[in-house]
Amino acid sequence: MPNVCTGLLERALAHPEAVALRSQQMNTTYAQLCAQALAVRRELHAAGVGPGSRVAVAMPSGPGFAAVIVAVASLGATYVPLDLNHASERSGAIITHARCAVVVHGGSTGGWSPPPGPVLLDAASAAQHAAPGWGLTLEDLVEPGPGHPLYIMYTSGSTGSPKGVLVPHEAVSQLIESAGRCMTLEPGLVWAATHSPAFDFSVWELWGALLTGGTVSFAAREQILDPAALAGFVRAEDIGVFSQTPSSFRRIAESPELLAAAENLRYIVFGGEALQSDTVRTWTDRNGFSRPELVNMYGITETTVHTTWRILDREALGTPVCPIGAALPGRSVLVCDQDGVPVPSGSVGELFVGGAGLALGYLDDPELSAQRFVTLATARGPERFYRSGDLGYEDQQGDLHYRGRADRQVKIRGHRIALEEVEAAARRLDAVADAVVLAARRPGEDEQSLVAHLVPAAAGPLDLAACALALRAVLPGFMVPARLTEIPALPLNRNGKIDTDRLPDPWAASDASACGAAGAYQGDAQAAIRATFAQVLLMDPAEVGSDTDFFLLGGDSIMALRVFVEAPWLRERLTLLDLYQYPTVKELAEAWAGASASAPDGGGRAEPDAPAEAFALTRAQETLLFEWFGSDYRLYQDGMLVRALLPVDLPTLARHARALGEAHPAARLRFDLDAIGAEVRVQPRADVPVVVADDSALPLEAAMDTARDWMRQSCATPFDLAGAPPLRIRVAKLEDGSFVLTVVVHHVVCDGWSLNVLFSDLIDVARGTRTVEEIASSSPDHVRILRALPELERDDIAAVRAAKGPEQLAHLLSAGAAAAPDPQPRSASREEVAVEIDEETASAAAAFAQKARVPVKSVYVAAHLRAAGTAYGRSLVSCIPISGRPDLPGADRCIGYFVRPRLIVVPDDPENTALGFVQEVWAAERELMRTRLVPLADQLGTRGELPVRVHMNFVDFHVLESAADALLGVETYDETGFPLTVDVKMRRTRGGRKSPPLLAVSGLLPRSRLEHVAQEHVAALRALVG
Repeated sequence: MPNVCTGLLERALAHPEAVALRSQQMNTTYAQLCAQALAVRRELHAAGVGPGSRVAVAMPSGPGFAAVIVAVASLGATYVPLDLNHASERSGAIITHARCAVVVHGGSTGGWSPPPGPVLLDAASAAQHAAPGWGLTLEDLVEPGPGHPLYIMYTSGSTGSPKGVLVPHEAVSQLIESAGRCMTLEPGLVWAATHSPAFDFSVWELWGALLTGGTVSFAAREQILDPAALAGFVRAEDIGVFSQTPSSFRRIAESPELLAAAENLRYIVFGGEALQSDTVRTWTDRNGFSRPELVNMYGITETTVHTTWRILDREALGTPVCPIGAALPGRSVLVCDQDGVPVPSGSVGELFVGGAGLALGYLDDPELSAQRFVTLATARGPERFYRSGDLGYEDQQGDLHYRGRADRQVKIRGHRIALEEVEAAARRLDAVADAVVLAARRPGEDEQSLVAHLVPAAAGPLDLAACALALRAVLPGFMVPARLTEIPALPLNRNGKIDTDRLPDPWAASDASACGAAGAYQGDAQAAIRATFAQVLLMDPAEVGSDTDFFLLGGDSIMALRVFVEAPWLRERLTLLDLYQYPTVKELAEAWAGASASAPDGGGRAEPDAPAEAFALTRAQETLLFEWFGSDYRLYQDGMLVRALLPVDLPTLARHARALGEAHPAARLRFDLDAIGAEVRVQPRADVPVVVADDSALPLEAAMDTARDWMRQSCATPFDLAGAPPLRIRVAKLEDGSFVLTVVVHHVVCDGWSLNVLFSDLIDVARGTRTVEEIASSSPDHVRILRALPELERDDIAAVRAAKGPEQLAHLLSAGAAAAPDPQPRSASREEVAVEIDEETASAAAAFAQKARVPVKSVYVAAHLRAAGTAYGRSLVSCIPISGRPDLPGADRCIGYFVRPRLIVVPDDPENTALGFVQEVWAAERELMRTRLVPLADQLGTRGELPVRVHMNFVDFHVLESAADALLGVETYDETGFPLTVDVKMRRTRGGRKSPPLLAVSGLLPRSRLEHVAQEHVAALRALVG
């Protein structure tokens, strides 16, 4: 095992007069360094230090420290750096735990007394005896034996006691050698030393310079603590390699001194923490990317400082957190599941680090060493890896991305939260320069709450209430901190990391603001509503004006529901229907201000009481089951399959699927259709059947065909709704490592949005972003919602009857159909034709919607009415689905049958413009929402026959957006009672970007007829928006 000093002495012999160290404008050449190291070595040797000995070094970073560690290393001994800023108890504990034979100091012990036993050595006195021109030689170096590390670095342990990490000589040598293959680290380059010797960043700074013939320039403590002085140091010393933690760099990113130093800077190296893109952008907006180059490096003490590297560019700033790149040569990183099995690209897993940088283990802790340093099977055979506890994923370009510490994830109200995500949202606020978020318990409470400590971006106090509103606009409600405090700066420890022990008590701070759900709207309903709109629509609050229509911004029925979920205080006075009537921020705020403290009669949705074991069916469910019986059980058994990259194995995925069946009440419903007044019962268990198939030996398309065949056959097999789950699942592994998940469910318990929620839940659980337990915690809310539906439906039916809706509809339809589409000739089986709406037409439709001030959905419904609507007198009629989800907590992710097919009747005045016609469509849709739970039969009244033969659906299941990067394909299969159905399906790429919509036409018609209908729809759309 070669001694690390070999490279140093080779540099010293080649260029003895080159400057090795610089401090306070005093230079130490390589020859002088070797002479000082030899003098210290003699003293150490006299004290009994040799191979295997451990020497504590209680000295600040500087030339003296460098001479000591070179001397220790040359003897094959191990140095143990101490931080003089730590309490003496900690340093004493480290000396005792490491069984150090000698403690070296620089003329003073810093006010603390070492424990009895070790020899005290004054390095400053020893260095004074350095003989000029006589220093260490290669012959002096002692080869370290097996298990004899170069240094022991102590890090914080989860038990509260520091743990010693043993790092060998070759790990440091290989780090510098491999970095030199990726970066230009030539002799003479000046490296800044700004970190404590007890922080492993100092290993990179010191040995990186000495092993490449560079110069180490040591910053004084007062320069490190003062941002302006630190930037001035970088400029004055002509620093070429400047290493910073992101927290420290944010203090000086806008410094004129640092900008002036850019010409001589070769690299700014980031490490120690996740690097937010906004941190880098502050610099690159002024200085670009080329000089200096910005290098993001990831590593851990146990893997010798740095493991990966990434030269940053504009592409790297495309995500909130900069990528950490690829492994350095000779090192490796695997993204694995909890069992150490590599996960597919794009899936989040734990980072396992292998290669030449691994530490030997933890000092005197074989159990912890065995837990963290593990052996994995690789293509090259068994290899040793370190389990980092860090989460990350690899993108399609091969870049690794850091997703935070697994142990920095906390649970708040049953939700797992990454604190880094909340911090990033806070830093993006214009008024905030920096932030740290913690989970803390309020005095007297058992549950933790999030607390955000904010640093203002400008002089003067922060408007904490405004910050709270802004955070509510970009974060889900459960991620919004319960308390905000203002602090002048983030307290940093000697290592440049945030010192959380020095943060103020958030509950005692006078300059704190509560920002929970109730406090957010007090005094300014408009601001709170604007923030809620932005939060639900994933927009910047600045983009939401007082007069901007929620639905014009992209809102839909599900998002409207989430407005009331995220702002539950709205439900004290308003209902979901009010949002349709007052869709702008200003109108809704005025409606809220003018309403009484309790919801108006007939409009309120009172939350039902505790769940009951049995409750009535809705009339819509009864109608659907009647049609199901009449079709020989062919209709309303819906299928969906999803191909996805997931970081689990097949048995684990099957286990998750079964567990989710237990988590959702809909899967536990059993129908008692023989009871007087049919009812549905919630069973304690679901016992969902899950078929598990390993199809990895089949060609990919053959395996997909197998999944499609199973879906069709399962859809054709009637459910036993009285005695078995209304849900079937199949999971299969494919040859490329991806999975195909197939679900068949009865429509009576699961509409289209619900089916996508089920897939979203399954993918989230498989990727580790949520747990089955978290999903199951919503089960009581979901049962309440399902139980409430019959009563809510009765209210809507009564309202439509009171308004004489069926009579008015009958009068309108009495004119007779002037041009009903002929569904003949029929095909023996249902066929489907799909055409892509070109990007130009789709963009024109979106622009036309904005011009008409209507949702884009209304444009497509209008085009459908023009293409296939049935004409009754001067009106066009068709059937569209209306969402009936109630505005109750959890309704947006509740699985159930909430959709109601409804007739939409729109005046078709020949003198009306296309713009006016689309506005009429939107008005008709809003009118239907007023009684959204009314079944089609009750809308028709005594008129039994259906006056239209076509059903049109606008499909935008954005609930799967969070899993977009894992999805490889989605297919559906369903049969309804309509001879002809037209679906406009909004689509997104795997990266989550919108792609042109798909228009699918299906029915019991010949394929040629379906193709004609599809083309008629595209033509009608172009004519409407052109």
